[in-house]
Amino acid sequence: MGTLGKAIYTVGFWIRETGQALDRLGCRLQGNYYFQEQLSRHRTLMNVFDKAPVVDRDAFVAPSASVIGDVQVGRGSSIWYGCVLRDETFCYRDPRLRTLMMFCK
Repeated sequence: MGTLGKAIYTVGFWIRETGQALDRLGCRLQGNYYFQEQLSRHRTLMNVFDKAPVVDRDAFVAPSASVIGDVQVGRGSSIWYGCVLRDETFCYRDPRLRTLMMFCK
């Protein structure tokens, strides 16, 4: 992703945060304070600019796991609770790998 793509991503982030701030302000003005409850913003699958994870439909990825970047999760694989799979320097692909558990990093 080039400089233009990163700039568009940054502008999108600013717009999203501004919209959330306006929503909180409107709730305060109406006397609605439900917005103060903290919700998890965790995302199981996350892109790193133009590199997105690919997960087979028959794979299990736990809700608290993180699959980040250029990672492929094959058919019948299981990524368990708390696991973090991220591609920083190379893309790890092992067809024999079926299950990751116990806070892997």
